[in-house]
Amino acid sequence: FHVIEPATIVAISGDGTKIVFSSNSGTLIAGEAGRNDDGNQEIYLATLPLNSTTPSFQRLTNTTASTPANAQVEVFDNYTPTINFNGSLIAFVTNRKELSGVTNPDALGQIVLYSATTGQFTQVTTKNQADGMDGFVFKGFNSNPQLSGNGNVLAFISGFDHAPTASVNNKDFNGEIFLYDVAAKTITQVTATTGFAGFPARISQIG
Repeated sequence: FHVIEPATIVAISGDGTKIVFSSNSGTLIAGEAGRNDDGNQEIYLATLPLNSTTPSFQRLTNTTASTPANAQVEVFDNYTPTINFNGSLIAFVTNRKELSGVTNPDALGQIVLYSATTGQFTQVTTKNQADGMDGFVFKGFNSNPQLSGNGNVLAFISGFDHAPTASVNNKDFNGEIFLYDVAAKTITQVTATTGFAGFPARISQIG
């Protein structure tokens, strides 16, 4: 089944003129280009200039229907967006495979950056299901992206080991805080806790 959530998970730019959110509504944008008949959670950008009361909407993702035929039921689609101060850079989590520039064969939740200037997607995390296995238990996840105001740094939580890209190994798959340098495209691990403290051993990333 697919939960109907017309608009959920909202973030606003620091200058107050742009709002990014996830929605499965098919009525936000008029005309054929705005249709969302399959009810996927897509990422939208609302622009509301200062002293204006009439927003304009832009659909940033356009992914195909989530069906069991895709091997996994990709329920969450595109979600938990974040935005920098002037709205030029947006990040979100996606479990889709068909976004331009995204490689995601296992339909895991991957963190992706979107440039409002160029219209291009950049994949931040690239882990597969095998990378998050502890014996027979899948513990890997990527979640909670947060952009800095200037858009230079992206913080996120992950249960994957991002070494050798990251500065610290996360061999126990704990939920740790990571920083992504947007310009250098490098990942730094901030926390290094032991055991498996305080985060579910399994979360629904692949249906």
